[in-house]
Amino acid sequence: AVTLDLARKQGRQAITVTCLPAHAWASTEQDQADFTPIVETPAQRQQALSKGFTIQAMTGLTLTDVAKFGDGPGAAELGASIECACAGIMACSTCHVVIDPEWYEQVGEP
Repeated sequence: AVTLDLARKQGRQAITVTCLPAHAWASTEQDQADFTPIVETPAQRQQALSKGFTIQAMTGLTLTDVAKFGDGPGAAELGASIECACAGIMACSTCHVVIDPEWYEQVGEP
């Protein structure tokens, strides 16, 4: 894909992130009432991350770019997991992205 080729030519670095599947989150009002955050202790964090899948992407690309055009590990699974109905402008909320606080320094706080 042109997007990936351009990122590579610009010298962007490959990064690896873990994506938790949609079923890891509350989906109904009752689920939300009973929902306990998945990361309260290091053990819970490891357990949650073990349910995820790994995505390899280039820095500076959006999740939509990776889902639609990615060729690295996990890109196809990400594409099957999020709808990208808004073309990546964060208007539709179909992807419901939650950023781990450890990434705030790199991507900014929500």
